[in-house]
Amino acid sequence: MATKSAISWEEFLAAGEEGQRWEYVDGEVEFMSPAHLRHQAMLYVLIASFVEYRKQHPEWLCFPGDATFTMTSGNLRCPDLSIVPASRFPEGKVPDAKADFPPDIVFEIISSGDTASQTARKRKDYQESGVIQV
Repeated sequence: MATKSAISWEEFLAAGEEGQRWEYVDGEVEFMSPAHLRHQAMLYVLIASFVEYRKQHPEWLCFPGDATFTMTSGNLRCPDLSIVPASRFPEGKVPDAKADFPPDIVFEIISSGDTASQTARKRKDYQESGVIQV
């Protein structure tokens, strides 16, 4: 199921500067704080675990960090880690740009600066987009 965002990919890319992280949420570009060392260490453990899992399950792909997915709401989300079946990419071609669909599984590492309302809003956006596991 392909979804559309109210902002073009080019506009989204032009919204920030190199080294920044951002998402497009509810009609606005939201900048995210840089990841702390603890956050990155946890992400490394998740990625390493998925690498081991994928040895037995090559039908799944993993996208860390700044991979961008379009939610059914039109929001552009960049989960800390997302997992998608390879079959979602026609002819096995992963696009250079964003995915026009939500991932199947997302991992979000909660940081000290994240508010409960931000976390709940993300979870709701993922769930309403059909993400199987958040």
